[in-house]
Amino acid sequence: MASHPEDAGFSAKRLEMTRGVLKADVDAKRFPGAVLLIARNGKIVFYDAVGYQERASETPMKKDSIFRVASMSKPYHDRCGDDPGRGTPKRPLVIRPIFSIFVPPKF
Repeated sequence: MASHPEDAGFSAKRLEMTRGVLKADVDAKRFPGAVLLIARNGKIVFYDAVGYQERASETPMKKDSIFRVASMSKPYHDRCGDDPGRGTPKRPLVIRPIFSIFVPPKF
């Protein structure tokens, strides 16, 4: 893990803002929780968990939580230019995927 995000070319302040956006979405009940890992050149720059594994029991999300990602293609798109009235398509955030969101992990 990089000792400081700036060592890998990231802003610690902006990474914390990203975490805040996820936390706000959890608080707004858009989804129960998330694990965010950002790496560059093989070094982990940011790694954190927010929210819950299960909201009903308030089981906190852990960094090493294992969960199935089903019906989760929508969160991989941003809402930039998305206007349902005009039918503007969503723009994918994942341009070059390195994993499949449709295949369960194998251990």
